[in-house]
Amino acid sequence: IFFDLYNTLVYESNTRAAFIERVANKLGLDVESFNASYKRELERSMLGIHRSMCERVFAAAQRVENKTNYREAVSAVEQSIGYFYESVILYPDAIPTLDGLRNEGYRLVLVSNASTYSREVLLRNGLHQYFEKLVLSCDVGCLKPNDQIYLAAKQGVSSLASCYFVGDGGDDELLGAQKHEFTTVLINRALAHTEKAKLNADMVIGGLKDLLPQLTLSMSPKVQAA
Repeated sequence: IFFDLYNTLVYESNTRAAFIERVANKLGLDVESFNASYKRELERSMLGIHRSMCERVFAAAQRVENKTNYREAVSAVEQSIGYFYESVILYPDAIPTLDGLRNEGYRLVLVSNASTYSREVLLRNGLHQYFEKLVLSCDVGCLKPNDQIYLAAKQGVSSLASCYFVGDGGDDELLGAQKHEFTTVLINRALAHTEKAKLNADMVIGGLKDLLPQLTLSMSPKVQAA
């Protein structure tokens, strides 16, 4: 079973604003301007161009006021990063679901549009132990639904007939997964892209807690890897 990360296993809470505000204040920057610049650097982080949060913050600060130096950015991030990680919240049914799947013998892989610092998100939330492979966009150098990220995920899998891709459907990830012969499972999070994502969903579930019962009901075979 191949899992997305954000809005699937974890979500970002409104407390993310505390991280942005704290960093901007430490750098002496207008919070709104810095926030807009910070958001523009997201894709570069997920592509692995920025290899750390410090690099992302420095690039965002430079857009606002190019006199900011890298050492200042590092200091601001080091003093504020706790706010960032505290804003990433684990869905309450994530761990029980992963435990249940692992106990049933399913093999689990993470496939996510994510930055390098998402590894710390996995560690802090106890998710790293469940996945035998992490396929992150920052390592592959492309974003879902690019073919390369699915090809990287499929390496070592002998048959896709019994492979599932589970996600919230953002970034057209289910469209890409279907193209590569995964059975797609949409978690209905009632997000802006949910209705569109239903067009490429083989199954729709209301939450992670519904995944194992649905798989059991369908009597589908477990993932068999080479």
